[in-house]
Amino acid sequence: MPLATLHYRFVGSQAFTASSISGCLDAIYTLGGRTTYANGTTRTPGSGSAWTWTRQQIGGITEACIGAMPAANALNMRFVVAGSTTSRAYTVLAPDAATISNVLVQGMNRGAATLTGNWYDAQPFGSGNVGYWRCSLAFTNAQAVAYMWESEETYIIEVGITGSSTFSACGGGAFLDPKDTGSPAAETDGRLYGQWSTGSTEVIPAQFLTNYFLAGGGGMMTHYTGSARGHHCVLNPGTTTAVVTSRMIIPGGTAAMPAGQQNPNGKLVMVEDVPFNQANSTVWGSWRAMAYTRLAITGQVWRLSGVEKGYFVGGSASTAQDGILLLAN
Repeated sequence: MPLATLHYRFVGSQAFTASSISGCLDAIYTLGGRTTYANGTTRTPGSGSAWTWTRQQIGGITEACIGAMPAANALNMRFVVAGSTTSRAYTVLAPDAATISNVLVQGMNRGAATLTGNWYDAQPFGSGNVGYWRCSLAFTNAQAVAYMWESEETYIIEVGITGSSTFSACGGGAFLDPKDTGSPAAETDGRLYGQWSTGSTEVIPAQFLTNYFLAGGGGMMTHYTGSARGHHCVLNPGTTTAVVTSRMIIPGGTAAMPAGQQNPNGKLVMVEDVPFNQANSTVWGSWRAMAYTRLAITGQVWRLSGVEKGYFVGGSASTAQDGILLLAN
């Protein structure tokens, strides 16, 4: 039986001082504390689709933001977006290697809700640390704006250069539906938890959806075997072991996403049931409240008869490119 329907919301964007990694983290924290969404509706952290974000400052400088989903979560999943201009010896999740400073990294923790040490400790929550992947270019690229989207059990963050096609992204939560119950297919709550990031060596390309199963490093929500490239995983149920997974299909075969596909009535066409697999064999689940559709600009809103129905996430804030549609439902 499918899991409960998720309801995505666009929190909005937040500018910060160009190339400042602490400023970027403060922007993420600010977005996470907003009391209204981008459309002006009420946002209450810890309720509905609104995540609760806290931050860790070391020596008065923000180095980490910690996200907790509003949905009841017996596994106490926590997601961390962090970074510092000082090299920190954080736990690296394979296949990434060689910890470096001045890039954003993303990690997750299960089974412990409270940060008891520093984000870069071997066990920052005391137990349950899965490890970190790099999820941004180095902060020498004039990044100056952050975007955030969220649902009851998922979040997505993009960071890039204002009005450009230079963006990195990461996300986490229960974004795949296993469409089955019981171990080893799902956790005790019927879900799969995981994270994904676009790495530290390249921006999200204009045709990132053509990079599917291990087919390229420049993608979003896919996995590449090289260090510092795009990665994607779910947790092996009952453990803190990451199982790398990738999208199995792309729209239009290997061709670029259509620029304006629609049905005869001019309505948006989308494909929601996009499976993710491991090594071309074991299928772990498919997207929840996300879909392929058409070229779009990141931050763009889809409205039908004046009603917000979804939000586009892509690699450019200025040019229509490959995108993923997040469904408001």
